[in-house]
Amino acid sequence: MRDDASERANEPVEHTQNFPADLARAIEGAVDALCAAQHAEGYWCYELEADCTIPAEYILMMHYFGVIDESLQAKLAVYLRARQR
Repeated sequence: MRDDASERANEPVEHTQNFPADLARAIEGAVDALCAAQHAEGYWCYELEADCTIPAEYILMMHYFGVIDESLQAKLAVYLRARQR
C-alpha cells in the first residue's frame, strides 16, 4: 500500500538545502537507504535487538533485593562490556 508519502520519499530532500554539503549528502544517503529497504507494501522489517538496559537493570535488581547470582552477574557483565562504546 504505497501512498503519496512513500512516493514523495523518492523525491530530492529539499529541507537539507541550508545544511553543510556533507551533512545534506549523509541525510540524503540515509533516506535513500531507508527507501531501498522498504517493502513494496510500505513497511520495514528488521531483526529486533534489545539494548543493554534489561541486563543492567537485572544486575541492579539482584543487588537491590540482596539476592545475587554471582555466575549470572558475571555473564551479564561480560555481555554489557562487550557492547559498551
